[in-house]
Amino acid sequence: MKIIDDFLDETLFHDLQSIVMGINFDWNFIPMTDSIGETPDKFSGQFVHSAYENCVPRTTFFNNLLPTLSKLDVIAISRIKLNLQPRTSKIIKNTFHTDLDGIMNSVTMSTWKTSIFYMNTNNGYTEFEDGSIVESVANRMAIFSSDTKHRGTTCTDEQNKVVINFNFLALLKE
Repeated sequence: MKIIDDFLDETLFHDLQSIVMGINFDWNFIPMTDSIGETPDKFSGQFVHSAYENCVPRTTFFNNLLPTLSKLDVIAISRIKLNLQPRTSKIIKNTFHTDLDGIMNSVTMSTWKTSIFYMNTNNGYTEFEDGSIVESVANRMAIFSSDTKHRGTTCTDEQNKVVINFNFLALLKE
């Protein structure tokens, strides 16, 4: 796993953050019943924005992600999805998963990358099956093999936790 703080330059990050965290950004509610620690009726779900899926940009917002994709050395994209989880009274852990499960087999998945780009700082985090944790820090990018199981959490100290998930094939580097 690779963690890069201050992934985008400050101006570019704040421009992206102001769009995503703005009142006019288009979010869609998805009920979640696979959370751990509370009953589903106490944890209502998350909001998502699909920017890219099935080889097609889904919204014009995708254009705002081009500098980020360039920095990741992306040569092919499977999916780009934004997640907004509202604050909860206690941290709720979702179930472990891989983003490309059901789309690719495990051998193919191991050649792809998943990255999580944190849009705001909060006490939520991403946990990996091996027990490692990446804290939610604004402008932090976590990059790992797409076959790595991980799970997100909610936060309790901010209004919401917002991340952008990228699933992509990157240039091979020597």
